[in-house]
Amino acid sequence: MRTTGCLLPLLLSALLMPSLHVAARASQLVMLVDRAADLPFAEFQGDQVRAGIQLQLGQMLAARLGMPLEVRAVPRKRIAQLLDAGHADLACALLPEWLEAAVDWTQPFLPHAGVVITPQVQPRPGGLDALAGQPIGTIKGYAYRELEQALGRGFVREDAPDSRTLLRMLELGRMKHASVNLQYLEYQRKLGIYKQALHPYLQTGAYETRCALSKRSALKVTRVDELISGLRSDGSLKRLLDQYRD
Repeated sequence: MRTTGCLLPLLLSALLMPSLHVAARASQLVMLVDRAADLPFAEFQGDQVRAGIQLQLGQMLAARLGMPLEVRAVPRKRIAQLLDAGHADLACALLPEWLEAAVDWTQPFLPHAGVVITPQVQPRPGGLDALAGQPIGTIKGYAYRELEQALGRGFVREDAPDSRTLLRMLELGRMKHASVNLQYLEYQRKLGIYKQALHPYLQTGAYETRCALSKRSALKVTRVDELISGLRSDGSLKRLLDQYRD
């Protein structure tokens, strides 16, 4: 009888733990940001996300939910794992083909355009097919479906840890071509950070990215879609993106 009496509180505690966990998670919005991102998408100070589109988007969503926001900077390869395990609610600026995870996806709403750039000190490529067999600068852990489809086995990656390093390697002549996000490239040129003369860009794709929502989150994708639609209709999303345009 004494053994049963000791076990009963433990059993009750174990039964209550899941609901307590959900209640605790529902008290704040936890957003993941890819550690390899750079402005206009994210700016970091140590492990903290200090500025950028993703931080401001998270702040707007959290404000409309009436919840505090926690933003965590993590490597791209860990995003799927953390969402699957329910350690975060969402991550944005993604596509399903970029993230192998059992998550819910919001509507497309964040513009993205990919381009391959070549410095003018190099011969101008006639098109994407002309790059077959030539190393193209890429970011480690990122998927490049358009280049894989266009070049097949002729797609040769030359990985860098992040976009900033990628452009620096291009400036130093350590690579001849690089695949970059057009918004990122134009923002760096606007700030005067990247000034290298380039041939006309070769576009690899233009579309809108989404947010991936953990299936373990107390927040449902229908609610996030409602919030995104609201940001579109009242002009908040446009005003956010316009901050980082010319």
